[in-house]
Amino acid sequence: MIREKIAVRFGVREYNLVMLVWLLLATFSFVLLHWSKIASDDIKSTRTSTQLPIDEASPLNRYADMNAGEEKILKVSKWRYAYLLLLMAIVNAQMNGIIPSIQSYAAIPYSQATYHLGLTLSNIAAPVACFLPLLVQLKGIPAMSCFTVLSSLLTAVIVTLAAMSPTPFLHTSIFGKILAVAIVVCASVLHSYLRTVFATVLRESAEDSESRLFWCGVFIQVGSFLGSCVMFPLVNVFNIFTAAPPCPP
Repeated sequence: MIREKIAVRFGVREYNLVMLVWLLLATFSFVLLHWSKIASDDIKSTRTSTQLPIDEASPLNRYADMNAGEEKILKVSKWRYAYLLLLMAIVNAQMNGIIPSIQSYAAIPYSQATYHLGLTLSNIAAPVACFLPLLVQLKGIPAMSCFTVLSSLLTAVIVTLAAMSPTPFLHTSIFGKILAVAIVVCASVLHSYLRTVFATVLRESAEDSESRLFWCGVFIQVGSFLGSCVMFPLVNVFNIFTAAPPCPP
């Protein structure tokens, strides 16, 4: 095999600057939607249109009372609300902070094709998984906790493969390549599915759904930030992970 060095189209600095610009734009849009006058006027008009007076003699009062009873049942207690936000932060720390930092270390030792296949399939599977709650919805805390633990175990396997780089187990076998791709895709599906489930439960379980969705978004960013803060020194300062050569001898 002849090694050939191909000139890169842009450097790491340019890539990080582009990602920083997108992050700042997303943050600005998030703040603008929540605190701008336009957004507040839209929220007020929506609330006004949904809170129409009902005649006391109207039979619709029974229906309103039934809806009120259902809303009480769907309300999430404070501890459950805080626990869901914690799970949201954990899932996004793995999804946006841990796995992207070490996925190359876990997959490239098998082959470049394994890395690109896992990355491509996970990017395809993630948005598809967001529609799974339409078919399979989790409501109970135990079920959501079990799925979060399962996604954490898959993340732990990816971290283990990355820590074993450049010679993870089965790195010379086709089964190792299949395993590496399958774990990354399954982790991506579970993380996307759980994030959608958590957001749906938080939105449907409170009258102030706007406020709860706001804090849901905050904890998504907090989890992603903490996951990145943990992985950055491990990868770039302490050099715990060893990169496999792109062209093995």
